[in-house]
Amino acid sequence: MRPSLTLVALCALAAVASATINPEPHVIADKDFLLRQKKLLEVFWHVGQPTVDPEQKKISETFNLEENVNNFKDPELVKKFVNYYTHGYFKQRGEPFSIYNKLDQIQAKALVDLLYQANDFETFYKTSVWARDHLNEGLFVYALNVAKLHREDLFDVVLPPFYELYPHLYVSPDVIKEAWEAALQGKAFNKENPYVIRVNYSGQPFARNADELVSYYTEDIGLNAYLDFMHYRYPFWAKMPEYNQANYTRRGDQFYYGIKAIVGRYNLERLSNHLPDVEPIDYTKPINGVVPQGPLVQYVSTLEKRLREAIDKGFVFDSNFTRYSLNDPLSIEILGRIVEGNADSINKEYYGSFYRSLLSLAAGPGSVTPASSFSNPAFYKVAARVASILDQFKERLGPHPVEQLLLPGVKVESLTVDKLVTYFDDYDFELNNAIPVESLEEGAKLNVVARTQRLTHKPFNYHIKVTSDKDIDVFVRFFLGPRYDVYGKELTPNEKRHNMLYTDSFVFKLKKGENELVRNSRQFNYYGQLPLTYSKLYHRTVAAIKSGSEVYVDDFVKKFGDPEGLILPRGTRSGLPLSSYVIIKPFTHKTISRINPYTDDIGAKISFFPFDRPINDLEFNVPNSYFGEAVVVHRSGDEVIKA
Repeated sequence: MRPSLTLVALCALAAVASATINPEPHVIADKDFLLRQKKLLEVFWHVGQPTVDPEQKKISETFNLEENVNNFKDPELVKKFVNYYTHGYFKQRGEPFSIYNKLDQIQAKALVDLLYQANDFETFYKTSVWARDHLNEGLFVYALNVAKLHREDLFDVVLPPFYELYPHLYVSPDVIKEAWEAALQGKAFNKENPYVIRVNYSGQPFARNADELVSYYTEDIGLNAYLDFMHYRYPFWAKMPEYNQANYTRRGDQFYYGIKAIVGRYNLERLSNHLPDVEPIDYTKPINGVVPQGPLVQYVSTLEKRLREAIDKGFVFDSNFTRYSLNDPLSIEILGRIVEGNADSINKEYYGSFYRSLLSLAAGPGSVTPASSFSNPAFYKVAARVASILDQFKERLGPHPVEQLLLPGVKVESLTVDKLVTYFDDYDFELNNAIPVESLEEGAKLNVVARTQRLTHKPFNYHIKVTSDKDIDVFVRFFLGPRYDVYGKELTPNEKRHNMLYTDSFVFKLKKGENELVRNSRQFNYYGQLPLTYSKLYHRTVAAIKSGSEVYVDDFVKKFGDPEGLILPRGTRSGLPLSSYVIIKPFTHKTISRINPYTDDIGAKISFFPFDRPINDLEFNVPNSYFGEAVVVHRSGDEVIKA
């Protein structure tokens, strides 16, 4: 089974909870916005087949790009695209598409450029409808998602989760086959009672190996779709100035954060299943039973050697042989771009793309979506190997100076966390878009859902008691991580730091004297709530247009980010002991970027601060920080309901 979560309202990304200074205002969804949303939803309707919408059919048959070149910012780009198309350069419908294939990548960029350059929504819409029927469906879905997330007129438009737009990428062929058969047998057209297909994880009902014990996490559809979203929002093949991203300046840091978060969160899930931390991949040995190809192994080995030597020497150089120091903490920005091998790497020819080359070894070059390898246990071994290179850089920097940790006059007196309870809950998502239909009327009657169990938790609070010698605006960071290793040994701060997860952060106005801060898990930043299904979102959009009443974007979606249900690792019956940690630092400015949900962290501190660098136990425990304890228990859904 594959990935998936919501591609929804980025307007909520900047919200910083109830204690926030200057919270983000509601974004009004006016009629023009709602019409754009409705039309875009209709473009994605049964996107795997040629359109059956009469309006779209007419546009597809009559729209001519050459006659509309002046409706694009760069007419020459349109002419180039038309030349590609008329000479048969683009993939045909039905052929496999992978953004990691170089030729497919060139085609995708050409279509993204075309859609992005449209002067207005009407041109964008007609171009999308034309491309939907004339180009490869995988290519079209990819390019439309990327373009949508970079156009100002579509940035806040709410779409359903990816796994409902194009279910083929997120569930196994057996599930799609059963959905088709249900439709052919007339079982899929009851709007009151959906036809339900049970989707199990690979570890259900019994795990066949250790890795399958955590398949409920690695195969979580929300988590995997969120990874796809992050790729669509920040495509590795695009330079920052392209697609209105000139202000996105922390690309390397975000890559570091993402890799560390993936490995740390996975290790916590392994810990709850009595498994040790994941071992970095050894690409000289068989991977998933397959011996890696000799030339690729040699290439990856060469890249790793170059990266580690550069860190040891303290510099890298660009294609013009200009040196860039790696002795500054902010150099993670340069190094992160190089290790990922994205379009902003200063010397991609020499340093290559260690990350994606390793992925090719582990998952093969034919991955359909960026997240389609996420359920593969080898992915985490790759991430651990990549993280080890970035950690080498951090180790070389040494511990944070005590003055970077300290906030004079502020003392955290205590940190307590409520009892934490996890459980599995049924989750339904629509498969309608995967079933071919012959008319709008037939499609409107479809009602097929996949039902899977997803890890979630009961809402909880954490409580911080703080004293301050003055009124001050502060930024609070909250972490959760392991207290013991898998063998029961209590971990030192330096031993646990790699798996301490940046769980929440918020801005608060401390008053002189005693302060008590209470934070609920529903307020946490960067965690998204369950999205509306395709059908509900479409019907709500149409109803809002007809009513003419004032509605807001967050009437369609409340929050966007990592799956809210995965804030906590699965507990155990007796209780999984965790460490909690809080550190309070000054609030230095009010800029929280719309486009960077992870690392625009308020102030000059790098992601994962203060756990991003080695820890000196004698200087780490400053008064404005505090280590606490927490326990996570796991219960059945019935037990949670009865409690």
